[in-house]
Amino acid sequence: MSKSSGKKFGLKYGSELDYLGIADIDFNNDNPREERGKLEVEDLKESIREIGVLVPIVVFRKSGTTRYLLLEGERRLRACQQLYEETKDSRFAIIPANILDAPPNKLAVLVSMFHMHSNRKKWRKNAEAEALASIKELDPKGTSNTSKIVDLTGLKPITVEEELTYLRFPKDLRDLVRTDQIGQYNLILLGRNLKALQTSLPGSFEKHDWNTTARALIEKVLSGTIIRARDFNVLTGLAKECIRNENEQVFIHAFDRLVKDPEFSLEDMQNLVERETRQKDPNLFKSFCEEFLSTLREYVKPRKFNVENEIHKVLKEIEGLIDSTKPA
Repeated sequence: MSKSSGKKFGLKYGSELDYLGIADIDFNNDNPREERGKLEVEDLKESIREIGVLVPIVVFRKSGTTRYLLLEGERRLRACQQLYEETKDSRFAIIPANILDAPPNKLAVLVSMFHMHSNRKKWRKNAEAEALASIKELDPKGTSNTSKIVDLTGLKPITVEEELTYLRFPKDLRDLVRTDQIGQYNLILLGRNLKALQTSLPGSFEKHDWNTTARALIEKVLSGTIIRARDFNVLTGLAKECIRNENEQVFIHAFDRLVKDPEFSLEDMQNLVERETRQKDPNLFKSFCEEFLSTLREYVKPRKFNVENEIHKVLKEIEGLIDSTKPA
């Protein structure tokens, strides 16, 4: 179906508002919306069925043709397509569109998408980061630092920094997010923590580089050894504690074990750090001993002191260790 002959309304920047046939509009391959987003239009279909498309899509005229390239409004267009296929109702064969006269280059298309989605429904974090990767590839000089990216895309500086960190992960790991094998926040929170470690404890990466570390930890996510994305925050928490107590090598040793041992969990790392820290910090060791003594007293006080053989052996071993120590 060709463009309708409805009245045109002049808009800024050489654009116009009109109704277009859905068959005359091509989807934009540069749109970074994730694949599953293309399918989730059932809620939108019900709204369009009842009241129509209230917000026009945005398209470019394709040079030298009578066709149009979609810039913004993918879900609305897909919803209309599905409704027309299901009902053959002519109401769904056309859609209101803001038609831009000048077809820009690929870079301009992506930049326009950033600005539109910052004011409308936002992309998922990973989709936005992939779009940013495309912009950087098309315009290396104009995206050489955070400030230039902010000016170009309208993103906040903190958002740019986070998405650049996300893009540090190799493509095979980012593809796990794109295909919904892992959640996007596994990479987002892992990236935050690895970046913080590189700043505060660079020695953590002497044996394992960023990619090796990332692959090892995401493999733990896939295997279920790490369950929640927020568990990665344990890394910076432990690092801060070790730096404060001058036990950086304790953390580095535990971090190396975390990367190398597939079955070693973040909880295991936390326990290892706490145990080794106690051994190296007299005050912590004293606190641990006092806590143990208090627990033992509470056990003995209300009952006759009978314990299983195995527990008695442990207590005798503790006694032997105490006898082998010398007071300071």
